[in-house]
Formats: sequence, structure tokens, C-alpha cells
Amino acid sequence: MPRLLSALALLVLASPAFAQREFGFDNTKPSGQPYLSPEETVKRMKVAPEFEVKLFAGEPNCVNPIAFTIDEKGRVWVVECFEYPSRTPKGKAPRDRIVILEDTDGDGACDKRTVFAEGKDFPVPEERKQKGLGAFDLASGIEVGNGGVYVGAPPYLWFIENKGDKPGKFETVLSGFGSEDTHETLNTFLWGPDGWLYGLHGVFTQSTVKSLDGPETRLNGAVWRYHPKTKKFEVFAEGTSNPWGMDWRNTDGQFILCCCVIPHLFHVIPGGIYKRQAGASFNPHAYGYIDEICDHTFHRESGWAHAGLISLDAPHLPEKYRNSVIFGSIHGCSVKQNVLKPNGSTFRASKAEDFLVSGDKNFRPINMKWGPNGDIYLIDWHDQNPCHQAKPDDWDYERGRVYRIQLKGTQPKKAEDLSKKTPEEHIKLVATGRPYESRTALRLIWERNRGLFKDAIQEQVCFTDPKARLAFAIRLGLGQYDPGEVDIARTAKLATQENDPTIRRELASLAIWTADKQDVRLLPHALMQHKKDASDPVIPHLIWYAYEKVLTKASRA
Repeated sequence: MPRLLSALALLVLASPAFAQREFGFDNTKPSGQPYLSPEETVKRMKVAPEFEVKLFAGEPNCVNPIAFTIDEKGRVWVVECFEYPSRTPKGKAPRDRIVILEDTDGDGACDKRTVFAEGKDFPVPEERKQKGLGAFDLASGIEVGNGGVYVGAPPYLWFIENKGDKPGKFETVLSGFGSEDTHETLNTFLWGPDGWLYGLHGVFTQSTVKSLDGPETRLNGAVWRYHPKTKKFEVFAEGTSNPWGMDWRNTDGQFILCCCVIPHLFHVIPGGIYKRQAGASFNPHAYGYIDEICDHTFHRESGWAHAGLISLDAPHLPEKYRNSVIFGSIHGCSVKQNVLKPNGSTFRASKAEDFLVSGDKNFRPINMKWGPNGDIYLIDWHDQNPCHQAKPDDWDYERGRVYRIQLKGTQPKKAEDLSKKTPEEHIKLVATGRPYESRTALRLIWERNRGLFKDAIQEQVCFTDPKARLAFAIRLGLGQYDPGEVDIARTAKLATQENDPTIRRELASLAIWTADKQDVRLLPHALMQHKKDASDPVIPHLIWYAYEKVLTKASRA
């Protein structure tokens, strides 16, 4: 029966893809609009009234940007991808490269480009060499940290030491990432508020990931995470479609994800198993999947392909935007906006006016990041082709842009080097709540002064709500403590008395995470005493996922 239900679900969930052409979005055809200069593209953009768009970098400084991040000096690191939509041919060195784009004079525009590493610089691991393959298939993810840069280039997650903006030691920290579907590889790297490196993975690419010392982990549609200190790798949550955009909310540390084809927005909870575009969960006893949080789709008006998401709950933005998330629409050449409202232990996401609409039909937003000065940085793949069904030889390899979306009237200035600040100054930066400064300082504290992390979190002004702070503390424990050391009896007693559904949600998640190491039955039993949670969109699923582990373990005994 589960297999039959999965097959039926696949037919239902796949139908929007077949309807794309009906709604006027033909994935096989280019836009038909001639290419515009980067400056002309910016002129044609309409953005929310309190904001304005500026060009940070365009071709030839930036070409085919598939992933990017911003370091502690305010510099933009971009992966320029030339292998997509095919993998690197046998016997060839990958052409993808990593470039650093810098504004040295503080006028808000890139005036220095440094090639940090090219595909030919990567060492070819012995297992690839024996098969006549190059170092990797294609690059699709990047994040800075720990004195270097993490690069997702299947089948590996690489760490490259930074020696004066030139590559030092290359290390493969994870292996086994698939690339058979080249638009669903590992992507969207970001540091979580808990010190883990998070990433996404599409449903049609199959991976069996192995760290140097850990077990193999199977995944397809998933949110994954890797801890640079412990070297641990794990699936944080599974499901969705081709997720390519995720951010954590500054107010409570909760993760919101956007994806393609199926409904576009999900609230991602540790241990959650989510609605899928295709296939079934690796857990044969999941039975039910957690649904999306959006109450609408964009298939008819702007297509189904969404990429890049950030949460606007930042203290320097106008109040009316702080419950919103924004994300790119590749077919719609726009940036969509959803407003989040509480819905039991989770959220309901409702449609709001588009945050940005481009008059350029070749604008293809891929990802967004918070940058210095409170600006939102956005990368534009920029191509006449909207989707992977285009012919392999039809793609453009000469264009790409990086934009800054700033509050109107903001004066640009040269970014500070946050790495030069003291630990006490880092804690003060965390307390500002401004996303780029706060998150960068938090990462630097994790890397250099881990003992100060709790002090930094205590100063996180966005977590001043006691319930949000407690929920985050439970979430933090999932990644920092041995699950076998959790006091289940005491936690179950607290769960019985807990009145806030968001706390009960985190306790249910804690039960999932702990069930592999000890008997957690007291905790789901306590949570089930809250009868009103029977209609909650999330909690019943989480309780079952925890209890299923108990039953599975008992059946093996």
C-alpha cells in the first residue's frame, strides 16, 4: 500500500511540470529577448518601494554564477560554472572556477577580481584517476570558514585552505555525492546558528555520502549538515523536490526552504520527513509526510522553478517586511515574497506582492545572501534559457551578474574586516542582530573562541523572546550533545507541562534524534497528552517518526 500511495502521489505532484507549457512557460525554448547590458538590466528592475537595486558586478568580472558567499572582509566569493548542464568529460580537467570579487574603494561596485582556484588546480583523487575522470563533475556550492573555503563539487565536499587568496592544501572531507542529475546536486551552503555547515540536495540525484571516519549516509531530496570540528555528517531532514534556497530566521533560528515543481515553501524541522516530488522516503514506515507551509502556488503566473531564499526578519528593515521571506523565480524573472504567520507549531505562508520584478526576460535569480551595510546580494545566472530542458549547446557562457538590493538612500562604504575584531567585539556584533555582521561574528566565535558561543547566543537580541530562546536551546542540543546523555524522564515531565506548541515541536524533534541511542517512549507519551496537537500540521508526524524508531528497534531485538 505505501508503494501504491507513493506512485499516486508522484503522478499528482508531477502534474504541475506537465502544465508548465499550458501556462506559457516552455522550458525548451529561449526567451527570444536579446541580451542587455548589466546596467540596462538594472534600469528595468522594479523593486519594493523602500529599496533600490545597484550593480555590484557584471560580465566579464562575473560569468555563470551558480553559487556564492560573502567572507568576513565583505568580499564576494563566486563559483563560476561552465560544466552545466553536462558533467566534466572523461580525461578533461573541470572548467569551473572560484573567483573573489572585491570593492576596494567603497563605492558599492566590484573593482577587483581574483581567481582563487580553477578546476585544473584541484588534485585528482586516486579513485577518480583510475576511472579516467577529472577532479570533479561540476561545482555547485560554496561557503567560507575555518581559514579556507568549502566547495561542493560532486562527488566531493572539498575544503581548500586559503593561503593569501591562493589555494593551499586541498582536502576531500566528504565523498559520494551524486551528479547524474546535474541540476539537483549539493547546493545552498550556509552556516547554521549552531556551528554546522548546512546544504541542500535534489530528489533525482542519488548519493551515498561518507566522511573519513563515519558511516555511509544515503540521501536524495534532503537537507544535510556537516560539523567541521567533529567531522560528523548527517541528514537533517528529508524530502521536498529540488531544494535550492534556504535560510534561518533571525528571530527564532527556524529554517525556511524553497524548491521547485511541488509547492514551493517548507518549514524544515530536524528529523522531519517532507512531501516529495518523486519516490519514497528511505524510511519504509514513514507513512505520512509533512506538508508545505504555503497556501498557494506560482505555477500559473510565474512558473514553478524557485531558487535562493532569505528571511527579512532583520532589525534594520521596515517593520512590514520582517515576517517575510523572499525567493527567486527563474521562469518569472522576479523575486517573490511570502508572509509567514503562526499556524500551530509551524507557519502558514501567504502570497504578498512581488519583491522585485525584472523587465529583462533573461534575468535568472539563483541565490541571495546578506552582505555588509545591510544589503541583500543576489546572483543572476543570466541566460535566455530558463531551465534544464534546453539543448546542452544552447547555454550562454559569457554573462552573469551580482546585484545589491539596498534601502533607498543608503550610502555605500568599504566593508570592515570583521576578522580583526576582538572576541568581545564579536559578541557585540552578534547582539546587533544585523544578519551579515551577526552571523559572521557568530561563525568566527565558533571557529576561534567556542567557549564564548553561549555568551554570544545570550546576547542575540533576536532571541529575546523566552520561548524562542528555549526552542533554540533544544535545537542547539541536537547538534552539540550526545543523544545518550539526554535525561528523557526529566524532559518528558517538562513536556507534560509545556503549553507552547513550538516548544513541544522541538521536544518531539529531540525524541527523534535521541531514539537511536536510548529508549525515548516516555517523551512521545508525554507529548501525546496534549490532545490539541492532534490537529497540528507537524507535531503528530514528528511523534510518529520518533515512536517508529522505538518500534523498529524493538522488532530487531
